[in-house]
Amino acid sequence: MKKIFSQRYSQQALFLAILTLLLVFLITLRTPADADMWWHLSAGRAMWENGEILRQDIFSYTRVGQRWTNAFWISDLMMYLFQASGGFFATTLWVSFMAALTMAVVYKHAKSPLPIRVGVVILATLVLAPIWAPRPQLVSFFLLAVLDYFLSRKGESLNKPFWILLPLFALWPNFHGGFIFGFL
Repeated sequence: MKKIFSQRYSQQALFLAILTLLLVFLITLRTPADADMWWHLSAGRAMWENGEILRQDIFSYTRVGQRWTNAFWISDLMMYLFQASGGFFATTLWVSFMAALTMAVVYKHAKSPLPIRVGVVILATLVLAPIWAPRPQLVSFFLLAVLDYFLSRKGESLNKPFWILLPLFALWPNFHGGFIFGFL
């Protein structure tokens, strides 16, 4: 009898987790409308068409040709490819998927009772909804959640494969400048 109740609870917990993440997906599902989105799409298109990373400003009027460090070239390429393959629909799905994926890590990481965990994830999603936009910061949100989850798991400090952090920190700066929060 005890086994049946524990199995029933785990099925309910799984259903609630799926429902919560579906809600996160739906909350963040909206037409992409961010002013910087157009710059990132143009930069991605220019890199795709030229086959090289932008290292000079080609868009501004006063700084054309000036050298700069492109700290989000992978994100720009990804955004352009999503937009080129499926338009606003694909871009919107990518934003919502990244939001749900990030909140799934937060949900898994939380050690609170189930109703509180669900409430916190939904509340956090509502608060963060205005900044869930097609921008490189989406990758930083996700990677920061993954890093926090990885580093804060207690009792496993001796068995953690810390070498995984090397590729994470090698790639992260090419997605978004938020990698600095990982060091902090």
